Amino acid sequence: MLNHSPYWNILEHTTPQMFSSADQPHEKYIKFSRQIVQRRLQLHPDSRKCDQCWLTHERCICPHIKQVALKHDYFVILHPKEFLRASNTGKLLAVAGGSSSFPYSNAPREDGTYDYIPQVESSVKVFISGDPESDAYLLRELEQRDPRYVIIFYPSPDSIPLEDYLSVLVDHDKVGDDHHSLQRLTIVILDGTWNNANSLNRNLPAKFQLVRLFSPSSSSSSSSSDASPAFD
Repeated sequence: MLNHSPYWNILEHTTPQMFSSADQPHEKYIKFSRQIVQRRLQLHPDSRKCDQCWLTHERCICPHIKQVALKHDYFVILHPKEFLRASNTGKLLAVAGGSSSFPYSNAPREDGTYDYIPQVESSVKVFISGDPESDAYLLRELEQRDPRYVIIFYPSPDSIPLEDYLSVLVDHDKVGDDHHSLQRLTIVILDGTWNNANSLNRNLPAKFQLVRLFSPSSSSSSSSSDASPAFD
C-alpha cells in the first residue's frame, strides 16, 4: 500500500513550518532582501539589460532560447542576490516556458519602490525570497496544492532519489511505467549558491518532499535516462 511507504509518510506530513530563518531573524532577512532587490530594480532601467535574460541588450539570448511546453508547474525561488544577475540560470527556465523572469512592475510607486506582480497563469513562476508580497503569494500557491504532488529539488541528507519518488507515485496513481500519465506536479527549484539554497530550503514549509536527481551510487548516464521522462 502506498500510504505504508516511508516516502509517502513524509509526503503526508501536514504541519506547516512558516517562513523563518535559523541564522538571522526573519525581519532582518526581509529588510536585507528588500534593500538588494529594490536597489537593483531602481538601477535596472539604466543598466541596458534585457528584462528577461538579464544580459545586456547587445548580448541578449532570448531569441535563441527554444520555447517548450511544460507538463508540470515550476516554482523558481531566487535568493535576492540572484535577482537580475547576468550569470543566473534559473531565469532561463521562465523564458523557455513562456513566462516572465521579471515579476515586478515596470514603473515605481511614488516612494520609488516596485510592486511584485504574481504570475497567475504561468507554468513557471518566479519568486524572490524575502520579498513579503512574493513570500505570501508563494505560501498561498503551495497551500492550495496537494503536498503529495509537490517536490523540492534539494539534495539534503533526508532527500530521496527522484526515481524513488516517482515509483511511489506510479504505484499510487496506477499508471504503470508511463510517467507522462502522472498527475501534474509542482516542482520547486531553489536558485542560489549552496549556502543560500540551504537558507531558502529552511524558509519553506516542512511538509513537502525533498528530492535529489540521482542516488549516490547511480551513474550520471543511467540516472539521467531514468529521470528525464517525467520532465519532458
